[in-house]
Amino acid sequence: MGAAPDTVIIGAGQAGLATSYWLTHFGVEHQLLERRESLGGAFQDRWDSFYMNTPNLALDLPGMPYDGDDRQAFIPRTAAMNLFRRYAELIAAPVHTGVDVTKASIASGGDFELETTLGSLRARKVVFATGAYQVPKIPAIAA
Repeated sequence: MGAAPDTVIIGAGQAGLATSYWLTHFGVEHQLLERRESLGGAFQDRWDSFYMNTPNLALDLPGMPYDGDDRQAFIPRTAAMNLFRRYAELIAAPVHTGVDVTKASIASGGDFELETTLGSLRARKVVFATGAYQVPKIPAIAA
């Protein structure tokens, strides 16, 4: 993962990627750690027929406003996942996928020490962008 960054963002979903955009904009060295093997946020944990439960206008991202047909409609999960992947490419987000953060603690000197599945990492600041709904709920009748 390289040298210790100033900031580590845990989670590369919508909030983590938007945070990365602004950190890059202000010249802050950072890394994103995503526990999943691919980008797409928590939508990867939802059933195949899942649609967003917020209108598309909520998918405006810094530097990439939603460009779909209907800002009041609701897109399917695969379209949302693809949108976040495209955004990560557009902003050249420094994402490391398949990295699970198992512990965060304050180290000597006030830095943070993160234990991950790839080893330890130190950073001056940590952003927890892990999302609100991290326990997959798949209804029995999911298509």
